[in-house]
Amino acid sequence: MVFGEDGEVERVDLGDREATAKSGKKYPYDYLVIATGCSADVESVPGLSSDFNTFYTSLEDALKLGDLVKSFNKGRIVILTVNMPIPCPGAPGKFAILLDAYLHYIRGEEVRKNVEISFLWPIGLIGPPAYNEVASSVFGRCGSGGDYQDGHRHTLPGIDRRRRFVFLI
Repeated sequence: MVFGEDGEVERVDLGDREATAKSGKKYPYDYLVIATGCSADVESVPGLSSDFNTFYTSLEDALKLGDLVKSFNKGRIVILTVNMPIPCPGAPGKFAILLDAYLHYIRGEEVRKNVEISFLWPIGLIGPPAYNEVASSVFGRCGSGGDYQDGHRHTLPGIDRRRRFVFLI
């Protein structure tokens, strides 16, 4: 926790129900929720940082990704979640479904048929059964349905940017 100018939390007193910030200021509470959060560690996967695009890290990054999608006419798009946790676990799958629809209905069938979408996910299905069924059918059309439907678990040792290749084990 960071309390503005007071800095991060240095101590939590569960008995007295109070958190103490680095400045020494005490914050009383009735309920304490500890959310450690998560962050993108693109350096943990060799090659990932050289071509990393995301909508999680900032508005600027989300707008940059939008511009890239608008100008992408042909090739492969890999939607990759290296490991969990991530800020919103449903977002990558929803992004894949919306990307498929955008390319098909907005950009047009000619663009969509020239773009392969791969959805690489490190754990089993996490959505409600009705969503999983729809997502599986969309991913099947995208060419990566097998991995998703089987709840494919992968380890990502690296990315070869020069060859534009993702290594999975």
